Amino acid sequence: PESTRVIGKMRPVAMKSTLSIAVTAAVSALVLSCLMHSEDHRPGELFFDTDDVLRSTTKMTIENKTLPTTFLLGIFSYSAGEHRRKYIRDTYLSIDDDRICKLDEFIRQTEENPLTRRCLVAYTFVMGGGGLTRPPDHNDFEPLTRDTDRSGYADPEGDCTYLNIKENMEDGKSPTYLKFGADLARDYGIDYIGKLDDDSVLSLKLLFKLLEEDLPPAPYNTRIYAGAPRLSRIKNHVYAAGEFYFLSNDLADYIGNDLTAEDREELRISTHVEDLDMGSFVHSHPRPIKYVNLAAYQIYKHPLKTEQAFREFWETKMYELPGRGTKMTW
Repeated sequence: PESTRVIGKMRPVAMKSTLSIAVTAAVSALVLSCLMHSEDHRPGELFFDTDDVLRSTTKMTIENKTLPTTFLLGIFSYSAGEHRRKYIRDTYLSIDDDRICKLDEFIRQTEENPLTRRCLVAYTFVMGGGGLTRPPDHNDFEPLTRDTDRSGYADPEGDCTYLNIKENMEDGKSPTYLKFGADLARDYGIDYIGKLDDDSVLSLKLLFKLLEEDLPPAPYNTRIYAGAPRLSRIKNHVYAAGEFYFLSNDLADYIGNDLTAEDREELRISTHVEDLDMGSFVHSHPRPIKYVNLAAYQIYKHPLKTEQAFREFWETKMYELPGRGTKMTW
């Protein structure tokens, strides 16, 4: 099917990925096999647990086809931040490794054949592309993304996502991005949705290591929330520092789609603090949350506000990663 970056419209049936079709076929085959080989079942009676079928067929696909864990890396930017995007591309995004690619390339490889997909980390710069009359948190039936920013400009590098909301940092950009990421995850088999500030230098080498050694793929990645921990006295919970955090695709879907914009507004503190509020959204889930503590394994350096500091760390100090924090910050 022809791909589109305008997410949030009604999807035709043809948008199902090859991976989804393969899993569906495997489930059907297993159901038929169970019905044909049972000696004591009655006609029309299903005698197996459907959850076990889904788990076993997904595991079979992963084990037999060696599907690795995948990750969406959303680097938060803004329309006027073109210069910063340039030196981010010049530094950690410039590594010669086909496990990192633009989001469009990840989609292309998945549509071609998800079982031969080389890219594991799909990156995109995330911006608010709507005008001043758009809400800061997507809460209507308008498309979730736009092709350009509000002035009609699209970065020629082709690696930006323009959310159809008013540009903001604290008022809804992050959950709107999670909604976007969750929709992509369903269509293209993404296991984790990550958010990174544009003044953070990320070690992709360490991220690949984390994906390979510590983060299970779907369906074993339920309700995972990761980052450097902070403690909130106001909300009495632990939340991940906003410079870099990530969530499993199911948790991103819960925050972006199950919670409404009104739900999220009720959960925020009055002053709207992006990372603290995200923690409140996460902990509103009725089931236990599995927190991955990156305090002793910080795979990024933050904050690096100037180009000189950013490039200097990339060129001369990456050996300092992973960073190892000594205490939680209130």
